[in-house]
Amino acid sequence: MRLAVNALQTHKQTKANRLETRLHFTQTSLCSEIMARWKMEIWKMAIYMIFPVGCFHLFNQPQLFEEYVLKVKKEMYPPVVYENEATYKKAIREINAEDELKRLKALEKSLN
Repeated sequence: MRLAVNALQTHKQTKANRLETRLHFTQTSLCSEIMARWKMEIWKMAIYMIFPVGCFHLFNQPQLFEEYVLKVKKEMYPPVVYENEATYKKAIREINAEDELKRLKALEKSLN
């Protein structure tokens, strides 16, 4: 009888030890998983932030598309070549002179 009681107590202790060991293992592995999880999250966040900024920096270099932009700009806005530039300038001077005369006449009328 005493042997059976000792065996039962030993079995209970062994079971308790196993349970305690399992709980300890679960807690330590859970802690290590949590630690690994937040470290992984930091790396993921760093990659999520660095990758787009790096791509923007790499592909937004003016040297990469400067020639293309200048070519398109020349096609869309060609340099203006006036065939009768002297005639245009003379017409502008005449219009400005007429406006000046009108202003002077208006000023003389207002003073008289």
